[in-house]
Amino acid sequence: MGVDKAIEQVATNINCPLLGISCPEYLWYVNAEKGPTICVAENTEKYCNTYIKGLDILFAANGGPVSYEMDIRAATRFAKRVIIVDVLRTLGARIQGFDQDNNVLDAAAALQERLALISSGDEWINKEGDAYEAMTDRLITRVVTFARQLVSPERAYGLMR
Repeated sequence: MGVDKAIEQVATNINCPLLGISCPEYLWYVNAEKGPTICVAENTEKYCNTYIKGLDILFAANGGPVSYEMDIRAATRFAKRVIIVDVLRTLGARIQGFDQDNNVLDAAAALQERLALISSGDEWINKEGDAYEAMTDRLITRVVTFARQLVSPERAYGLMR
């Protein structure tokens, strides 16, 4: 279903073998009639680790809690490259990363909401200006953006009654 079904269709169309890894929790989604022989890992964490070890690049594209909590952690643990692709927001969906109880709804949205990488290689730095000053400005902007989400609108935007 979902992105997995799309991956299977593309792999079938270009004659690319699938990885064939699952676990008892997700085995119900495996199409036993077509596809590769399935390696069933003991649990979800071992499934994620085995799956990630077989990749060169992890595309984290709007997955749920497993993608957020296990796939991305495994990719960094096993020194894989991670590309976060927020397909749903790119297409205009108004999806939240977390619900009101802080449960992950969407991995890509959650990472965008909670992580910020500030690097001298980013395109926003003026190559002819002061890179340190540009980085500092970007850092302050990110801190203010995150901090405003943690306080009341009155305090966040300096509004006084």
